[in-house]
Amino acid sequence: MSLVHTVTLVANVRAAVYTTAAPGRYLIAVEECHGGIWEPAGDAGTTSVDPFDDVAIYSICFFMFSDYWEDQND
Repeated sequence: MSLVHTVTLVANVRAAVYTTAAPGRYLIAVEECHGGIWEPAGDAGTTSVDPFDDVAIYSICFFMFSDYWEDQND
């Protein structure tokens, strides 16, 4: 997997888009920055959306990871 694109979600949190073995499919993962190192923050999922469509990626993260955000704000 190679990093293709990132979308800033909030400070120190990004959506990272990676290639997969399946042509036209991308892995979207939410990552948090800790001391300059990006680490996974919750689940990840695959999609066939344009990997550079920031609005689509942001929307996917909002819906896929809404439970994660709720847990972090409890």
